[in-house]
Amino acid sequence: MKKYIILFIVFLCLSCKTKNITEIVLIPKGFTGKVVVIFNQNYENMKILDKGERVYLIPEDGILLSKFRKEKANYKTHYFFVDSLGNKTPIESLREVKRTTVKIYNEEFGVMGNSDDKKSLRYFGFYVSSLDSLESFFKSDYENDYNKQIMKKTGYNF
Repeated sequence: MKKYIILFIVFLCLSCKTKNITEIVLIPKGFTGKVVVIFNQNYENMKILDKGERVYLIPEDGILLSKFRKEKANYKTHYFFVDSLGNKTPIESLREVKRTTVKIYNEEFGVMGNSDDKKSLRYFGFYVSSLDSLESFFKSDYENDYNKQIMKKTGYNF
């Protein structure tokens, strides 16, 4: 009996271990603006793994439809600008702040639409901007236009 209890405890501990996921986000060189990665989509070839890491190749409009699922995990995300030859330049995320340096801001996970709706869009989003330009992406015209682009690209109205 003790043997079964010990096995059960070991199984319970192993099943509770949190998964670690490493993400590589490749952003077109010179891009500034909002980026959204929308999960659970069946479009394009947007499920790329490289050495076990998730790779997100962000398109020019900043809206990536990904086949990956949003999972409960510890995420470690690395951001890079990438040029047409595939050369990568790291982008810092808010570690050293110079007002004119382009960085990653406001990383968030969320849902577009009603979270009870199975068709709602689960996403990971952030802004690529200098601190001086960041405020321009929070204006209602920019947000409304961006949301229209997402609705057009996904076919889901929210």
